[in-house]
Amino acid sequence: MVLSQEEIEKRVADSYELPNEVLKEVPDPIISIRTSTYNHAPYIRQCIEGVLMQKTSFPFEYIIGEDFSTDETREIVFEYARKYPNIIRVVTADYNVGSKANGQRCIKRCRGKYMAICEGDDYWTDPLKLQKQVDFLESHEDYGLVHTMAKVYIDSQKKFKAQLQGRYFSHVDELIISNHIVTLTTCYRTEFYSRYVNDVHPSTSWKMGDYPMWIYISLHSKVHFIEEVTGVYRVLENSASRSSCTQKNIDFCMSVYSISKYFAEKYHKDYLLDDIKRYIQCLVAHTYVLYDKKVNLSTFRLFGRYLFTGRVLLISLFSVSKVGRTILRKRWTN
Repeated sequence: MVLSQEEIEKRVADSYELPNEVLKEVPDPIISIRTSTYNHAPYIRQCIEGVLMQKTSFPFEYIIGEDFSTDETREIVFEYARKYPNIIRVVTADYNVGSKANGQRCIKRCRGKYMAICEGDDYWTDPLKLQKQVDFLESHEDYGLVHTMAKVYIDSQKKFKAQLQGRYFSHVDELIISNHIVTLTTCYRTEFYSRYVNDVHPSTSWKMGDYPMWIYISLHSKVHFIEEVTGVYRVLENSASRSSCTQKNIDFCMSVYSISKYFAEKYHKDYLLDDIKRYIQCLVAHTYVLYDKKVNLSTFRLFGRYLFTGRVLLISLFSVSKVGRTILRKRWTN
């Protein structure tokens, strides 16, 4: 269900912050770290500990949006809040407000010059992540964002993928076509958030809140890539970018397409549209195979016309048989 901005704002207004000493003990944080969490009981401790282990020469605040979880997440987060009242600020409500309102109520409370994100099912592994990133941004005023690489952990298989996520890109056009920035690895100037909201007025139907902002920042400043692993992106069976329902995953792909198309058209980059369509068609084809289904070519009519690449055609051919789909899935998950 897509909530209106008015409903999201109402849910933000219904939220409250647990008592803490952060505003008094950390009056001027250099960076605000935020975590949105819902039903992350098996993972949230690792996420929080990854933030708390950060070694910095500057003060920071840690804002956790706990969205009325039905497992033990709420109790775990509250436990950490009591243990670290000078660092952790917990924002919650007496009902589930949803991911968009949860994110917005955390952002509204961020006071730092910079912002970093680590969702409740991900975690940081480098204790110097923030120090390295803030040091760079402090000495390079023309850069708006720093990101790194991340390991990918397939939770259902209890193993890491061999391939890392996050990579260098030389021009914003590459980012508009496909996302190369892993959210948990980022650190960016907070000022860009309000500029982004005022200039773009992001659609409430967009299923990714971070990707369009990365594009916006990249259009208005330089982006720096540190070729180091600083955290772990955990792939769950059900998450914002992955669902057990094939159609929901296809809808997510189409939301990515909507975001890329918006920026291509708004910033007069129509020459990217065909490449964007080709990339999304490939994502959709991947989705069918990952859920053990034959690629439905009629889905691509949504793009107005067929722009098949050799890769999409090959995936489509393999998807006809269960054996072919199994071969592809094994190849992709290694």
